[in-house]
Amino acid sequence: MKKLIAVLLFGACAAMPWAQDLPLPIVVSVAPPATLANVSCRASVGTGTGVAIAGFVVTGQPGSFATVLVRAVGPALAQFGLTGVLSQPVLTLLDTSGGQVASNTGWGANPNAADVMAAFASAGAFPLAPGGADSALLITLAPGSYTAVVSGLHGGTGIALIEVYNVSPPAMAQPALPVPPPMTTPGAGTG
Repeated sequence: MKKLIAVLLFGACAAMPWAQDLPLPIVVSVAPPATLANVSCRASVGTGTGVAIAGFVVTGQPGSFATVLVRAVGPALAQFGLTGVLSQPVLTLLDTSGGQVASNTGWGANPNAADVMAAFASAGAFPLAPGGADSALLITLAPGSYTAVVSGLHGGTGIALIEVYNVSPPAMAQPALPVPPPMTTPGAGTG
């Protein structure tokens, strides 16, 4: 059984002016039976060390997995009146050792694009245009720490939104808690 229990924000997300006095990393923990549905951060994406970075942790027993939807939204932000958006976000997912788990540029080109679109709806995420330049990954992950890195294709810069949604089925998204037997009182429930 798996759940997304913590989100760590580094780099551009934590470097917003209002976050200057916050200790890094920023950790949000969710205690059972609650589950974290999603977390997002709008950031100005630069180049080199100015890329946007968001880390998250998936926990669970060995051999368990969680399904997450990770999005790097740039062009779709224009529908909300934002200007200067990142025109072609590149989303790269890294594991604890820094190894690349997956990457995407243009979510509609994914072999599982229909599943990705369905995940937008089930997660409550606003839709992204089919064939658009926004990036998204629907991926099943083992327990561990992961980092979503958002950069611009060909060194592009601009505003982007990084989102991580827990889309695991409820039985997988939270731990099984032992249920105590019902308490009975002798004679209770009799006429």
